Amino acid sequence: MMKLNKKFKMKKLIYVLLIFTVMLSGCAHINIRDMWFKDYKSARKQMESELPKNISERINRLIADNQYSGSIYINYKGKEYKNAYGFQNIDGKIKNDNDSMYLVGSANKFITALMIKKLEKQHKLSLNDLVVKYIPAFPNKQATVMDLLLHKSGLKPYEPAPTVNSLEQSIAQINQVGLDASKIGIYKYNDANYITLAKILEVVTHVPYEKNLENMIVKPYHLEHTGTSKNTVLQSHFAEGMQFKNGKLNKVEATQPSAFYGAGDLYMSPSDYAKVVNAFKTYHVFDRATTLKMLNYTEIKQRYRYGMHVKRGYYRTRGYLYAQDLLCLFNKDYTIVVATNKVGVKGKLSNSQMMEGIKKILLKSKIK
Repeated sequence: MMKLNKKFKMKKLIYVLLIFTVMLSGCAHINIRDMWFKDYKSARKQMESELPKNISERINRLIADNQYSGSIYINYKGKEYKNAYGFQNIDGKIKNDNDSMYLVGSANKFITALMIKKLEKQHKLSLNDLVVKYIPAFPNKQATVMDLLLHKSGLKPYEPAPTVNSLEQSIAQINQVGLDASKIGIYKYNDANYITLAKILEVVTHVPYEKNLENMIVKPYHLEHTGTSKNTVLQSHFAEGMQFKNGKLNKVEATQPSAFYGAGDLYMSPSDYAKVVNAFKTYHVFDRATTLKMLNYTEIKQRYRYGMHVKRGYYRTRGYLYAQDLLCLFNKDYTIVVATNKVGVKGKLSNSQMMEGIKKILLKSKIK
């Protein structure tokens, strides 16, 4: 009888231990998911919205369900929505908020183009000017400023050498690498064109790119979270890139952002990026006639111009650099900016797919 009791007690102990182990493993699994579920709940509290609650909740749920890390801004028919999700860095100590700043990558080109166009409106340069007027060593002696804006200069593809970390070094490399003669006068997307435009800005104004950014963009449109990688005042708001690779989330260092002046080295919050876009499309950057000429396909018979793409029914700017991705769509009815600092998650929507999901929710709504 004693042996029977001992056996029963031992079995009971093993059974309890098994249950406890299962509970622990279950808790660990829940905790991994909880990080995002709790973030979704806190995002509900911090979201700022004039959109109807059912629409903002659907957008919030779409983003949270995809373990998104980033910030978004929406202006749809005059009603705003902005929110932030996930974490600013890989250790999860700092949460993203509406002031988080992301490397906008090639979406920087739109900002550079606006500054060049402003110089033209101030009669400080002409888009028909030859590039060699400002950069004598430029390899295409017949290329114009407009050729740079349209990516028609014929420059060879730009891949910065490991030592390149300034605008001067970038220009030296671009001049040295030279031309692909078969591409002169033909659209060929190339960061080198807008890096060259950044240098022209400096030559014409006699001040650095950062100062032009402040004078022509930051101050006029009341931006608070915009700056290049050299902006030490705002660095605490800079997001770090994160990428899933081999089943693990890895930090992606922004090792050479300064090699992309004018074409990628710009940190902005989605709200700030939207402020510039909204000012542009409502004729507060340029007059109505100038703006429509910049946007109209009949004026410039190329889908890409001034750092943006003409799409069916809307315009698009997009940039990807060091695992940070900013995408902006706009037309007369909406401006949507979606920025993320986490990419490559299998089974989850990419940034562009997320944008399509948000746009679909908005266009299916009956907001007037």
